[in-house]
Amino acid sequence: MNALWCGIWTIVLIMFGIMVWVGPKAHKQDISLEEQGLWVKLIKDETKTLLVTLVFTIITYKPKSNTICQLNPIGVIFLIVLCAFMIGWTDYWEIRRLRLTEKIEHQNQRLKQNGKPLCGLYAFLNGVFSQEDISQKEEQIDKVVDKIWWLSLDKEIKLKDKEMIAKSDLSFSLVGEFFASNAIEDFFDYRENESNNQDRNFDKNHLNILKELHSVDASIEDYTIKAIENEKKFRDAYHNIKDENTFFIIPYNVGTNVHWICLKYIHNKGKYYILNSAKNTSNEYRSLRFKVPLKKLRTLNQVVSAWNYVREAKSKNEKFNEFDFGKWVKSCDGCKAEEKYTDMLEDNNEENNSLTERFKDIKDSHIKYEYAYNEQCGDKVYSRFDILKVTVKRR
Repeated sequence: MNALWCGIWTIVLIMFGIMVWVGPKAHKQDISLEEQGLWVKLIKDETKTLLVTLVFTIITYKPKSNTICQLNPIGVIFLIVLCAFMIGWTDYWEIRRLRLTEKIEHQNQRLKQNGKPLCGLYAFLNGVFSQEDISQKEEQIDKVVDKIWWLSLDKEIKLKDKEMIAKSDLSFSLVGEFFASNAIEDFFDYRENESNNQDRNFDKNHLNILKELHSVDASIEDYTIKAIENEKKFRDAYHNIKDENTFFIIPYNVGTNVHWICLKYIHNKGKYYILNSAKNTSNEYRSLRFKVPLKKLRTLNQVVSAWNYVREAKSKNEKFNEFDFGKWVKSCDGCKAEEKYTDMLEDNNEENNSLTERFKDIKDSHIKYEYAYNEQCGDKVYSRFDILKVTVKRR
């Protein structure tokens, strides 16, 4: 009988050990603080249950009669295992529920850049337009892309002044790109000093962008953009907002560049989806520091990890402090972008030499974009990598 008891408790302790160590470690890269708290609660509950079961065993075990309250060995095994794990079962299902709410899918029906250097713009449009519009109004949306792309270009900057580019916060676009969240926010939704807005280009952009959006979806009345600066606010917004009219634009790190994706709740599917404008979404794995690279971001926690990584990498690691614009323009991706850029200027009847020669000027000037940080740039606006919450108002 002693051998039976040893066998019973060996099984129970092994199962308990698997629950304590293997459970959380199997999802090491996937555990949020809330889930960690649930695991702690589960382990505490299970520990209490095992202690109660141990006390019950000591009290009821009668070595002389080799019986335990007249229960047969199979009944004893069943009773102990049941007691040891029944209390923690509700905790485990709470963890499962949390994981299901934080699971994120990828939407194949999305707007793609197809070589255009416009991931910030496409992240915005993927959130604004419905899945129905994306699938049925592709040609109209392409025209909107070209119009907004043209609006995003800084028409005045002289690229020969390399020093100015290097030290600028670049809250404008050279060929359609945006390197910081404050640059996107300024372009799409500039609202500072509202009483003196009329002469600001950003305000004109806002009205012109609305006009273009309205040409695809007449129900769009306005939109607002708000920066989310910390993880807790983002998690709270994620769990509390279940509305297709609100979505998030999220940055993550791709080499020394920044890529922007849209995270949106799709109501008829009842979950959040990533709409990544990149043709090949496998570049998402490069945004993470996980030991086993993931091809795609699949949970809220992975999205947060990617976001935190770009913020830490850009501010702490010199390797990520600048993006070699000139090198990119000469690359295969840059050549594709230049071709699309030229087509866009033709569609907008643009003959301004400073714009038509922009790619050439970037190559000749060996332009590099230097990320500007608060401690480095004095009075200048510094580069931010916040998550942007966009809310669309519809009639």
